[in-house]
Amino acid sequence: MAPWTGGFCPPTARHTYGFKRGEVIAALVNAVALIAVSLVIGREALGRLLHPTLVARDLMLAVALAALAANVGSVLLLRRHEKDDVNVRSAFLHMAQDALASLVVVAAALLAHTAVGPYVDPIAALIVGFAVLRSALSLVWETFSTLLEGAPAGIDLETLFGEVKGFLHDRWRVAHATLEPEVEGCGQGGVLESWRQP
Repeated sequence: MAPWTGGFCPPTARHTYGFKRGEVIAALVNAVALIAVSLVIGREALGRLLHPTLVARDLMLAVALAALAANVGSVLLLRRHEKDDVNVRSAFLHMAQDALASLVVVAAALLAHTAVGPYVDPIAALIVGFAVLRSALSLVWETFSTLLEGAPAGIDLETLFGEVKGFLHDRWRVAHATLEPEVEGCGQGGVLESWRQP
C-alpha cells in the first residue's frame, strides 16, 4: 500500500491509493467546462463584431467592479495553495482568469460610449476567451498525464534509472533490474543507499 501523505480521504482496504485521483478528475471536469465557456464566449463575441451593439455601461461597470473585487480576493486566498494539488490549482486558475476578465470588462465598460465602444467589448471577450482556452487545454493535458500515470514534469527518469542500473551492473553484475521509486524512503539504509557513495 502506498504511503499516505495526508489530504482528503485516506486509503482504505478497497482503495489502497486513497482518492487522490478524484481531485484530478474534478480538475479535468473544471478544465472541460472552461473550454466550453471559452468557445461560447468566442461565438458570442464574433456575433457582436459582425453586428455591433451598445451596452448598458453603468450596469456593466458596476457588475464588473464587484466581480473584480470578489475574484481578486479569491486569488489572494488560493495563491499560497496553488501548488498543493491540481484541483486547487484549477480553482486558482479559474479565479485568476475571472479576475483578468473582470478587469477587461471594466475597461470595456469605460469605453462603451466612445466611437470604438461597440467593438472593444467583443474584442476583449475574444482575448479573454483565448487565454482561458489556452490555460484550460494545458490543464486538460496535465490531468490526462496524471490519470495515465505519466512521470511528473521536470523529472528525468531515464538519467536517474540509468545511474542506478549502471551502479547495479558495475557493483554486482546485475544485467536487468526493475526499479520502483517511492515518494518516501523505505527506512532501510546500508546497501540501498551506497550507490551514491564514491
